[in-house]
Amino acid sequence: MGTRLIAERGVDGVNSNVIARAARVGVGTFYGHFADKHALHRAAVAAAVDGLQSALASRAASSGAQASVDEQVRGLVEAAVGWAQSHPEPFRLAFGRSPRSSASGGPGLGLSSHGIEVRLAALQRAGRLDAGVDPGLAARAFISMQTSVIVWWLEASERPPREKLVETLVRLHPAIACRPIG
Repeated sequence: MGTRLIAERGVDGVNSNVIARAARVGVGTFYGHFADKHALHRAAVAAAVDGLQSALASRAASSGAQASVDEQVRGLVEAAVGWAQSHPEPFRLAFGRSPRSSASGGPGLGLSSHGIEVRLAALQRAGRLDAGVDPGLAARAFISMQTSVIVWWLEASERPPREKLVETLVRLHPAIACRPIG
């Protein structure tokens, strides 16, 4: 309940009393679990990031090393979009901009780019990624772009179909978009 409220109103748009009332618990019960609304916010963001990372790790493990780069990328993008669609409030809370608090963080908060960076560097060494691309920067840029676009998609009143979102994100992934020309 607190995750939904903070995702909708921002951390500055709620207080412990509002959260406790919405959860149908006493304020003392709220404080028995969290020091304040900021602690709830941090816990909710951490849980969302962990949930998404778990979904991505599960998808990566199921596709295996034998899958092509294109298949791996598509699987991971589908997993990210699927998790966000199933958990819109936690996703928006972790990766969106809070409507009332500039201190709430922004796109890509807490999501590691290390795995993508390592894969991009390996592709670059194998001559399958443009040598002019910085793997670390490309990985971070993709995560920030992907999470921002998914947040927009979750909130859009007229949004494109999920398949279009997935296809566009797959084509924009640096492992695909930054292949050497020629």
